[in-house]
Amino acid sequence: MAARGQSGRAHGSQFSGDRLAAQQVYGEVVTMADACGNRMISVVASIALGHLQENDNQLHQAARTYGRALQKLGDQPHSVACEVHLGLARIRYEWNDLSAATVHAEKSSRLAALLECDAGLGADVLLAQMLLSRAETDAALSLLTKASAAAQTRNQHGGRLAIAHAQVQALLQTGEVIAA
Repeated sequence: MAARGQSGRAHGSQFSGDRLAAQQVYGEVVTMADACGNRMISVVASIALGHLQENDNQLHQAARTYGRALQKLGDQPHSVACEVHLGLARIRYEWNDLSAATVHAEKSSRLAALLECDAGLGADVLLAQMLLSRAETDAALSLLTKASAAAQTRNQHGGRLAIAHAQVQALLQTGEVIAA
């Protein structure tokens, strides 16, 4: 129960702009949740902490945080694993480790399709960006078309802008300026 209260405090710090305090409190939540055996609270707080670290360009810390969350989840498919794999994919992409980024993005996408969670859209956009970086424009556009259809079918508005942005990038890369 104390971990949940601290989690609320961390959200408050995060949304008031005190990112350092939010990181500290999320770290405390992870510690408390681990101590009392509440694996899911620990994982969710780890994801929030990882996001903050990632956004503050503390990529090594974020990768460790996401990695620990993944260890706690084990092999069971869970919607939060989509977020963890997506975070690791973004970090590996940032480090130009495209093979590891692809592995994590594909895991996130597969889990998201299975569990119908929003993270899959971000994973599909990241996979499309990696395809575009290798000039595989047709494959990227195909993936983005499927992602767009999935977003509409599941009424997931959050990822549509990122999908549209990547589609414009792909169309521009092929020289289809008017279509973009």
